Amino acid sequence: MKRLKSVIISLLFTCAAYAQEVVWNVDFDVRLDNHEFAKMDIGRSKTLFGLYLAPTVGFGWDENIHSLNVGADLQTSFGLVGDEPYTGSLLAYYKLDAPKHKVYAGVFPVGDMFDDFTTAFVSDEMRFNDRSLEGVAYVYRARRGYVKLIFDMPRWSRDYMSEILTLYSSSKWTFGGFSMGYLFDLNHYAYGIDRGLIVDNYWLNPFVEYSFGKYISLQKGIINIGGIVTAQRDRTVTSELIFPMGGQARLSVQKWNVGLDNTFYFGDNLMPYAGYVDLYHGSEMYMTQTGVYNRLECYFDAYTTDFMDVSISWIMHTDGVGIGWQQKAKVSIALDSGKWNSMIKQKKHSKYETK
Repeated sequence: MKRLKSVIISLLFTCAAYAQEVVWNVDFDVRLDNHEFAKMDIGRSKTLFGLYLAPTVGFGWDENIHSLNVGADLQTSFGLVGDEPYTGSLLAYYKLDAPKHKVYAGVFPVGDMFDDFTTAFVSDEMRFNDRSLEGVAYVYRARRGYVKLIFDMPRWSRDYMSEILTLYSSSKWTFGGFSMGYLFDLNHYAYGIDRGLIVDNYWLNPFVEYSFGKYISLQKGIINIGGIVTAQRDRTVTSELIFPMGGQARLSVQKWNVGLDNTFYFGDNLMPYAGYVDLYHGSEMYMTQTGVYNRLECYFDAYTTDFMDVSISWIMHTDGVGIGWQQKAKVSIALDSGKWNSMIKQKKHSKYETK
């Protein structure tokens, strides 16, 4: 631990000698996520309610296009009883923030990295619990679309006999009202390499999308149609891959900050090896035994700015047999020195215009 502190202090002093400006970032949110699944054969009833805080400070150069940042995160579940009611970790990462390219390398907050992923790939529970990434992320943005790559290593043992490596990727390109893209998740899961306990897990969701909201005066109106194709193999059972798959359609509409978001899936059980903890990142509802699953979310974005979001949601889950309910509420703040400076400039500009 002393050696780690010495390295961090050395890095900070080295950067300070060459830096042009101090940069900072604060991620803070309070989330409630209540699941009531007693009337469903799949899904677990649970209540998640807690706080997350991740402040970092660093030094930027080349007009803050480059920065090196150090900080920590803190997470707690309200009312948790036990020896460790609070959990946290060191954050240390390099950031490239160019107009078209963004790079994160190190241990850094998740932020909005998974906002474009559906719950098939990243569940609500994972969004609540897993708030930092250990690896590298790259985002390329152009006028018509983007490409995102995220390499995360959430588990590794010193004897090299246990590890989890995950690669996420997403992309979306828009031409007029039509878009096309994909979501991808590769998970190399090994809990005992010497015993052959290795599971291969690949998911791909290609989709096409049509945006119709502007034609009927909606804030948002989107139809998304695609398929979820997977390739999976439990090497303790067989050397052959299996290919669970299905189709998915999504309709999203929003007006006056009130929205409906309905996702309908039909196809196979996409999680045949669900007994392995941490193998799947998506919602457990995709273990459907009936071949169908529907998620209907009604939400209200009560307050939204460039750095703050306040929202509440009511969600109904159905699998053709039972009905489950979920309620969510969130107060989220993501503020950094760049956004802060922009707000100060806007206030000064507005003041001069008023005069």
